[in-house]
Amino acid sequence: MAARHPRRDLHPSGVAGRRGTAGLVTAGLVTVGLLVGACGAPQADDGASGTGTSAATAMGTSAPPAGTTGTTVPATTTTAAPPPRVALFGDSTALMSAFGLAGWLLDTGRGVPVDGRVDLGCSILRGGLRRDHIGVGPNNPVCDDWPTSWGEMLRAHRPDLAVVQTGPWDILDHQFAGESVWRAPGDPTFDAALAAEMGAVIDLLSGEGAHVVWLTLPPQRTGVGAGPGGDTAPATDPARADRYNAVLRQVAAARPDDVTVLPYAEWLVDSGLDETLRPDGIHVAFDTSRTAADLWLGDQIVSAAP
Repeated sequence: MAARHPRRDLHPSGVAGRRGTAGLVTAGLVTVGLLVGACGAPQADDGASGTGTSAATAMGTSAPPAGTTGTTVPATTTTAAPPPRVALFGDSTALMSAFGLAGWLLDTGRGVPVDGRVDLGCSILRGGLRRDHIGVGPNNPVCDDWPTSWGEMLRAHRPDLAVVQTGPWDILDHQFAGESVWRAPGDPTFDAALAAEMGAVIDLLSGEGAHVVWLTLPPQRTGVGAGPGGDTAPATDPARADRYNAVLRQVAAARPDDVTVLPYAEWLVDSGLDETLRPDGIHVAFDTSRTAADLWLGDQIVSAAP
């Protein structure tokens, strides 16, 4: 029996009950599809590059040396590079990271948060069916429309850095359009489809002038009841997240000028803070998102600017 689970798809694990707060708290960085429709605090982005931060500094001019006539010394101006405009794209993991990252950018002045787009419960794999512990259902049509919805935000807000955080829904079992078999990460057909969609994301974001910063996918921790698939579902197999990351790195290796891969999953493990920062096993929490930005994520993202 096909199960569409419309409300569950919107709030896959612990984000329910927060509707209507995202724009205020993130002050830019994301527009939330499927949750509140559109959000973002206007004071963080009025469409002008560098709004609210020091974009350039004129250092002054020099006068002609004493005792000279008819000599003009060219004015010397030094312009500081403007801080990068940063937007997030992805699913609920991107939304939760945005809460802390927006505050970090504003407080440090190292970046300007502008609206990107997150669609909760969505995979970047378009079409076909997906299967989890509750049942089988199609990818939501809103999810399949990411080239349009993400593209609109790119053209409206022109980020310099487009941060992508996705994956929990991408590593579920998928049945691709026109097929009758179920495939998972590690299957050559699945991996090829995932690589193609990752490439399409990079094409879209870099094609609008942004440098793509893509976070690796941490494995879903079991024993906490969170995330697509539940504790006992195949999606909790760390090998699936590892395969997602391997495909991502393979795609990115061919396009070093367009995309930087941040080893987010590896940092969580090495830091020993994974259980603290991701109490539900898949998302950073409202009260730990800023900690992640302070300790590692914020600096890593802005340092990726070309």
